[in-house]
Amino acid sequence: MSAGVRVEVADGYVHLVLDEPARRNPLSRARLAELRDALRTKADGVNAVVLSGAGTAFSAGADLTELTGTAADEAVDDAIAEAVHELTHARALTVAAVEGPCRGAAVDVVLGCDVVLAGASATFEVPAVRLGIMYNPDAVRRWAARLPRATLVRLLLGEQLDASQARAGGLVAEVVPTGSAVSAATELAQRMAQLPPTVVAAVKELLVDLDDGADLTEAHLARRDLLASPDRLDALRTIREGRNG
Repeated sequence: MSAGVRVEVADGYVHLVLDEPARRNPLSRARLAELRDALRTKADGVNAVVLSGAGTAFSAGADLTELTGTAADEAVDDAIAEAVHELTHARALTVAAVEGPCRGAAVDVVLGCDVVLAGASATFEVPAVRLGIMYNPDAVRRWAARLPRATLVRLLLGEQLDASQARAGGLVAEVVPTGSAVSAATELAQRMAQLPPTVVAAVKELLVDLDDGADLTEAHLARRDLLASPDRLDALRTIREGRNG
């Protein structure tokens, strides 16, 4: 893996860092491909993935130096969609740790994560309309399933949301002091790492099924398997022994 996405492997979770701070971590097609591949190869076998940006910004969004102003720019949409798909369908819980600006395609990436934590100075903005374009409708449909309409409209019309507004608008789960988003996300990942991997994977698959409007037969079968799993039996035994001790 090149320096475009730095991979830090820990016990039970992995930390992926968009790593070009001098340019505010733009999402070039190459970096998006690295993120996609890192999620495919590193997220399997862990309970959580933390995603952050190096330096003072999460990401400035799509790399404008790659855009041509033609229909060929749809290839950038495809690269973003592939990375977001891996985030939403990873078997691990995905946690975005946002500090500073999060713009354009970076908002799309963040909305592909299960949990978004933001430093108090973080901002969120999708400036596509000021560039004479509407954001990818397929992405907007996914956003619409997650965000209240008022928040969706503000983003699509290019308004900047600060961390508190993003929290009130359902984009952010928790606002933490500036500079502490990564540590807060890491603490969450460490807690997730203590859970049985089979349960975390089952919960994540259920969330994906709910997002996709899928039939829940597989989820019910997975829960039935978990009812008599070794992890559950051990947990019940520990509780009983604690009460009887």
